[in-house]
Amino acid sequence: MAFNDLPIIDNPSINSEKSSIAFKILFSQSNGFISREDIPDKGCDFDVELILDGTLASNWRFAVQLKSVINPTFIQDGAFISYQFETSRLGYLINRKPAMGIIVLYSVTQEKMYYEYVDVIFNRLMEEKQNDTWKQNDTVSIKIPAANALDKEQMLNLHSRFKRIFENAGIMQASYGSKYNLPTVIDNSEEPTDFNNPNHVKKMLRSHGIALLSSNGLQMVLDLVSRLPMKDINSEKELQIVAAVTYCEAGRHAEASYYFERLRRRQDVSVEENETVIFAKLKNDMSLGKISIDEFSEKILQLRQGAEDTINGITLDINITHFNLIKLRILSSFNEPPSKIYDDIQTTFQKIKEVNAEPIVKAQLESWNTDNFSQYIAHVRGISYAENRVRESINQPLSLHEKKEYILKLDRLLKDFYGHLQSLEQASKDLNNLLLLSNVYSVYIRDSLSQEIDMISFYNDRPIEVQGRIARLKKNLGHAISAYKYYEEQSYFNDAYNLLCSAIDLIYILRDFFGSTDDLQYNVLNEAKEGYEREFDFSYNSPFPKLISSSKNTEIAQPTVRDYKEFNDEQIEFVSGLVLSSLKLPEDRLKNVINEFKAYRLFYTRCTNQALELIIYDPFRTEETRYSYPTQFVIQSRISGLKTPASTDMEELLRYWKL
Repeated sequence: MAFNDLPIIDNPSINSEKSSIAFKILFSQSNGFISREDIPDKGCDFDVELILDGTLASNWRFAVQLKSVINPTFIQDGAFISYQFETSRLGYLINRKPAMGIIVLYSVTQEKMYYEYVDVIFNRLMEEKQNDTWKQNDTVSIKIPAANALDKEQMLNLHSRFKRIFENAGIMQASYGSKYNLPTVIDNSEEPTDFNNPNHVKKMLRSHGIALLSSNGLQMVLDLVSRLPMKDINSEKELQIVAAVTYCEAGRHAEASYYFERLRRRQDVSVEENETVIFAKLKNDMSLGKISIDEFSEKILQLRQGAEDTINGITLDINITHFNLIKLRILSSFNEPPSKIYDDIQTTFQKIKEVNAEPIVKAQLESWNTDNFSQYIAHVRGISYAENRVRESINQPLSLHEKKEYILKLDRLLKDFYGHLQSLEQASKDLNNLLLLSNVYSVYIRDSLSQEIDMISFYNDRPIEVQGRIARLKKNLGHAISAYKYYEEQSYFNDAYNLLCSAIDLIYILRDFFGSTDDLQYNVLNEAKEGYEREFDFSYNSPFPKLISSSKNTEIAQPTVRDYKEFNDEQIEFVSGLVLSSLKLPEDRLKNVINEFKAYRLFYTRCTNQALELIIYDPFRTEETRYSYPTQFVIQSRISGLKTPASTDMEELLRYWKL
């Protein structure tokens, strides 16, 4: 370069700086990390240390290799990003024991970061290539999951995983380090726990098993229980209880049944222990189909009687309300949920505030109760939507005052509901608890799907806030995938499967209803769902494909009584009850409402002649007298004006026209 030539700032230099800045923002002290550039760079860009409990520098460090690319190459239906990586650098990172580290890829155009664990990349390569000849090459094509986009939630995942790695490594070295001439420090205040020593495992489960299950320790407890021979578990009551509850929560109901049966034969189970055992056994029996929902509800009501407002008592309250709401849906009740259900939900919120328990336990209870609140609101909303359509069909639309009342009521309920969710989401981040965060996301997602069912069913001809809905659905899809992965990692297989199904439902709505062309990972998720169904005998039939197909293939018009042509008796009774409730009429008039709707059905089923019209003949009908006596009809020709005598018997009227 000549004297007056200045250095050129090229694009690779700019992109490298961008990626470094983005990385440091995410791996910051506020997110629980201390990032240091590794100088000189011999295969590792950053040395990252974990901060524990928000303020404690741990000296637990892992390596990060950061790469930037202008446009990532997506493969396998968008499930992975393919990237050519230096083989020597992968080997260098593998040698960084025990945590190894991660490879981070910065997408310049997206301004987004993706990551994968070094050990996962290595194991995937070995599995796919079935040999290690690739190690002799200068580069190798690695895969980084598209779902592993770094955000606040994934930072929690990373922190949790690396913390667990270092804790386990410390236990292993304390237990076995001296045998391999590794430095060990003996702390006489506490004997190191060796998870491969059956006596240590039994001590851990005996002391902490149930407490771990109450937080986010299912995976750990399941792993520990699996290490013990059956005879060791059956030698102690406490271990049998832990094993039974653990297998039940993990969805391994047959193994749980075995231990519940063994516990049934014992005479030394305390009252408090028995509450836990009975409740878990009832859940297990219902999952196996041994008892019905009604039997389950009846038995937990009996269990709740006389119980104090402890954690167990509040858990029973939440389950009682949950199954009351399920029964309400099964019965297709046309009335709003009883006010007692709303009162019970609010009372439970208050009990949770007052109960003496750890913050994380109280937060978990609140998340379950908030899920009940969501179901309550969904029923109120569904009834209001259905009522509006039915009233329009009989030319008795809701008045402006009635509509305003519904809007204000739903608004009050939703503000309260979202207030609980936002508080819980913040608590999960403050407590650094991914189980709670996953539970909160699950409630958000179920609420979103419930709203979409109502809007597609009742208002797909009147697009409502389309862009906002699409944005929320995409956000919830990301949450569903993250929560599913966490549940799977922690062995909450029932919850993982439910979130998989929810993610696929969200894709149906985005792709088939809104026409999204984005890559939504349908094939990857559906394959995982089918894997669960093969392994655990789970099953789920989504309502969305049929609902969306029906909404697109049917020309939606102003609702009329002609719509009831396809209704069965149960649906007629539901609609009739809705009319009775909406018009605030006495219950003894229900029979006359039902007969009127059945008359509509019969007429529009048998009469295809467009020249004939069905007319209600009731010159003296008023709002007060409506349905106090059977409805009379006439069938009239639109052409000649000829009409039948008035009658309540539709068969007789149809015969008059030879129909």
